[in-house]
Amino acid sequence: MPSNARLLLLAGLVLAVPASAQDGPPSSDGPQATSDRSPDRYDEVGYATWYGNELAGNRTASGAPFDPQAFTAAHRTLPIGSYVEVTSLETGRTVLVQINDRGPFTPGLLIDLSQAAARAIGVVSRKAVRVRRVNPTAVDRNALKNGQAASPILDTPPALLAGLRARLTGRADPVATVRTKPPTPDVPPPRPAVAPVRSAPAPTRPPATVKGGYYVQVAAFSTRDRAETVARSLGGTATPFAKLWRVRTGPFPDAKSALRARDAAAARGYGDARVVRED
Repeated sequence: MPSNARLLLLAGLVLAVPASAQDGPPSSDGPQATSDRSPDRYDEVGYATWYGNELAGNRTASGAPFDPQAFTAAHRTLPIGSYVEVTSLETGRTVLVQINDRGPFTPGLLIDLSQAAARAIGVVSRKAVRVRRVNPTAVDRNALKNGQAASPILDTPPALLAGLRARLTGRADPVATVRTKPPTPDVPPPRPAVAPVRSAPAPTRPPATVKGGYYVQVAAFSTRDRAETVARSLGGTATPFAKLWRVRTGPFPDAKSALRARDAAAARGYGDARVVRED
């Protein structure tokens, strides 16, 4: 039957058309567009601190010992082994690092850099940064694997830096918060002033404020060993707190003394240190 033969011939031609032709013209989304829509895309601004020789040799979340001279970083959620470009919003300089550890554990902080990475972009204490996940070349990955710096990256233009700083609006600076709202040093607690009046001889016990007093909460760590290492280097103590280990120095007799100790801790790379008071 001729009509049936023609139908079979048309069906065969349809089946012979390549799948790509049936799907229409190729998508205009190349690799860059696919990357931008990927759930792995990460581009955030926040605050960075760094840690150095006091933790050298300690085991990181990746299993490798921490090397302060390598170009690595700690992040709370990015996959271990992933790569990010960290840009200082102050200097405009950018460094490529590999995520090999977890932290920082203080709210308001975005990333902890190794000493070498922080130095490369001019981060000497807590600073505002941009953190952007990237897929570096094999050459740069190999350089980081060997503890060396990756290829130089052009400085960020001032106009882009201004836009990135604008993204920080509404995000609290964890250190500035402490500086602008310290315990009021000009109004001493009433108990120290009253204590000498209640006893005729000179008091043999320290004033009541020292029992509680002011402390500097330096940092929090996921392991006891790391917390105790930092505590020893700062002359502080490491105590368990929830599922973490908290490092503190003090007590200090007044807020000014505590703020000086906080600044000293920040100069050592613990920019998230803050003053707390316990009665």
